[in-house]
Amino acid sequence: MTLWAIVPVKPLRRGKSRLAGALSEDERTELNRVLLERTLRTLSEMREVDQVLVVSRDPHALTIARNFGARTVREDGQPQLNTALKRASVVAQVYSTQGVLVLPADLPLITSADLIEYDFGEDSFKRHCERAIKSGAHLEIVTLPSLGLDLDLPEDLEMIRNIEQNKRDI
Repeated sequence: MTLWAIVPVKPLRRGKSRLAGALSEDERTELNRVLLERTLRTLSEMREVDQVLVVSRDPHALTIARNFGARTVREDGQPQLNTALKRASVVAQVYSTQGVLVLPADLPLITSADLIEYDFGEDSFKRHCERAIKSGAHLEIVTLPSLGLDLDLPEDLEMIRNIEQNKRDI
């Protein structure tokens, strides 16, 4: 599986504005720089992440990202997180990415151990649930027919054929 981490970054001078009462603009800028570098360093330690993509309107943040080997997308127009993430996701899809992990740049305590590793294969659902519980994550299992059937076994193929035939008959 090809996994890209997308890291949205506000302009370093504007991020953490709610800390204005405790930190000067220069101190907030430095804090944002340190947080971004920490996030990029953490992601670079993860063998599961194939590529990091930073999306920002701040040229300095994009330069930092490129210094860490990340790809970058320069935001333009009105600043809007969801729009920026959609644009970054499209870039990732162009490179045939099979999955994305959106990770904010302002998590000061994050380590690579905080992100659950993949463990697909026989009985992987059970192992993923166990890992989530062990890590203290809130686990909620959502049953959706469109996501619940893997095509692994001959009987799975037969089930898909029956479902498709039933759709055509309706």
